Amino acid sequence: MKNFDVHGKLLPAPSFFQVYNYGGGNGDKDREIVYAELTKDTPALVNYYYINNRYLHRFQSRAFDHVSEYSRIGDLYNDIRQMLIYKKGEIYREYTSRPYDFNSKVFLLDSGAFNIVKQIARQQTITVLNLSRF
Repeated sequence: MKNFDVHGKLLPAPSFFQVYNYGGGNGDKDREIVYAELTKDTPALVNYYYINNRYLHRFQSRAFDHVSEYSRIGDLYNDIRQMLIYKKGEIYREYTSRPYDFNSKVFLLDSGAFNIVKQIARQQTITVLNLSRF
């Protein structure tokens, strides 16, 4: 099997990724983070639209209010995981969580451009009918 080196982390090829849209979904997105040790070597795809609170959305998380204060995205997800497990109690009571460091995971970034453009268009009341003026 061939591997790609992604910033010092080996990514098998072919490979697949897990969509981590915390901030863009409900309970299923919490569980992906809480039980991350079960899919530890699966790359994570995160969406810029959901991790950037500049664009208001339905499932917005305050955890991303200070995303720019983190030097590594893995540290942010480690803090979110701790909050979900120990503050919100979002873990099966008969399961013992094992330590996991999100910095060992390969992160991929989806631009979220579709949702961003859609939101800007709504704010500007841009429709297909008046698009030609732009």
